[in-house]
Amino acid sequence: MDMNLEMKKISLFIIIISLASLIPVSYSQAMDSIKIIIKNSYIRETIPGTSISSAYMTIKNTGQQARKLIAITSDISPRIEMHQHLIRHDGMMKMRKINTIEIPAHQQTVLQPSGLHLMLFDLKKPLISSQIVNMRLHFDNKSTMIVQVPVVSLKQQ
Repeated sequence: MDMNLEMKKISLFIIIISLASLIPVSYSQAMDSIKIIIKNSYIRETIPGTSISSAYMTIKNTGQQARKLIAITSDISPRIEMHQHLIRHDGMMKMRKINTIEIPAHQQTVLQPSGLHLMLFDLKKPLISSQIVNMRLHFDNKSTMIVQVPVVSLKQQ
């Protein structure tokens, strides 16, 4: 009977050690998502009669690995896209949809007017200055960050 108890203890010990070896992987993924810092975020108030807006922010990566923003979601819009303004060879500015925004390790990426930015389409209701909007940023390491983004008037910019 003592031998059977010893075998159970050894089996339990092996299971605990095996599970413990998984913790650093999960922990590092959770810590990696914390290494992203969002600053200076805002969404433009909607122009009367429209159902689109744009959002801007600075995304800082203090981590050791580059990260990619792969999607943005929010309850206020069924479709949020990442866009980039480009100046064509004829001097005209063009906006194009992009699939990801890279945030290099130990650097920041700025989303700003006439550059990288987020487009919010089919807004469920007009956005008014002083509102706060929750946006979920989804990254390539499967982490998600919820950011509270203030709506600002076009007059404040």
